[in-house]
Amino acid sequence: MAKTGFVSEAGAHGFSFDGPGSTHFSITVVLVEEENRREVEEGFRRLRERHFPNGKTSPGEENGKVQQKRFMKE
Repeated sequence: MAKTGFVSEAGAHGFSFDGPGSTHFSITVVLVEEENRREVEEGFRRLRERHFPNGKTSPGEENGKVQQKRFMKE
């Protein structure tokens, strides 16, 4: 059965396995059966609008982390 992948990434800009400093990066993929694609897309859209109404995190690093944690928890 066909699947659709929803991909999200987070981490240090310029991440490198070899370089010092930027040591964390995460890629998440959610695979969904094609027949459930529209339902999942709609759910993601509602979550994004609720937690990131202007399409971005709040100003200030701490506010952005709180938003992201709430989004992931939900």
